[in-house]
Amino acid sequence: MNFTKNQIFANYFFLFLSIVLIVFTIIFSANNQTISKKIITIEKGKNLNEIIDLFYREELVKNKFVFKSFIYFRNLQKKIPAGTYLFQGQISNSSIINTIFSNGQISKIITIPEGSSTKKVVDIILSEFDFELSEVELLKDKKFLESIGIQSSSIDGYLFPDSYFFHYDDSFKSIIQKIVNEFEIRVLPLYNQNQIKEMTLHEILTLASIVEGEAMIDDERAIIASVYINRLKKNMKLQADPTIQFIVDGSPKRLTSRDLKIESPYNTYLNFGLPPGPINNPGLKSIHAVLNPEKTDYLFFVAKGDGSHVFTKNEKDHNEAKKNYKKFLRNQ
Repeated sequence: MNFTKNQIFANYFFLFLSIVLIVFTIIFSANNQTISKKIITIEKGKNLNEIIDLFYREELVKNKFVFKSFIYFRNLQKKIPAGTYLFQGQISNSSIINTIFSNGQISKIITIPEGSSTKKVVDIILSEFDFELSEVELLKDKKFLESIGIQSSSIDGYLFPDSYFFHYDDSFKSIIQKIVNEFEIRVLPLYNQNQIKEMTLHEILTLASIVEGEAMIDDERAIIASVYINRLKKNMKLQADPTIQFIVDGSPKRLTSRDLKIESPYNTYLNFGLPPGPINNPGLKSIHAVLNPEKTDYLFFVAKGDGSHVFTKNEKDHNEAKKNYKKFLRNQ
């Protein structure tokens, strides 16, 4: 059978295209893997090789040459934008590039420290997003709170401290929803497994927020929780300083006898029992401490001055510990 030059050329061209297609199909689908959440920041001024090295070190890319070839094939070598990106689940070379270049995929990271007030959380969000203050009023909307599973008149205590990623076009409502969802994922199972029958979830969060306000050393959280639980059982006033700090305007300060007399349902020096709700947004360690308190006979504690506390069972020993603390302050 005789072939014309055109037929021969067409056959070779088809073969060439087939090889090219196979090669780039391999490149396109290479690096298929499943990963947990990983957030990568591409800094301004980084060249392509530095970016590829970063992805390789973070184990997002298995073969630097293949990944680089894919970038050149798509003519993106000079267009990779700086920013912070989220990668999770099933990924490949193609999905990595799509993540970087798809609209809305550039993320912002917001970190909520343990014990943050709701005002502080809002300030952190507003420092990254240009929301109107009217949108923040959503937090006072009882119907909205109910729609996201909060059976309380306040969102205090339910804004779970953690680091979150958000897209530039996220709404204030979706941001709050995501933070509360994380609370449900992290806290509800813990509560359901270790439920203290005489305390509701809201009461546990309230006590955990007080523990968060007191504790500076993790090992003391469960002991501090035991003190307050023991006082509640004996119908003693909690006399928790963090509840006074909550009702005093301004930054935390050394409390005065006048502060302890402020009329407020949150004043645990005047009122028996727990305050109406959380005074901050406690972290998982403080919540765990309330759910799993130490078994002690302690009823009092006072600061040593180094972040730790002296725990005592009676008022006499407590007063002695207070004297020692005052002596420490004088020496300071």
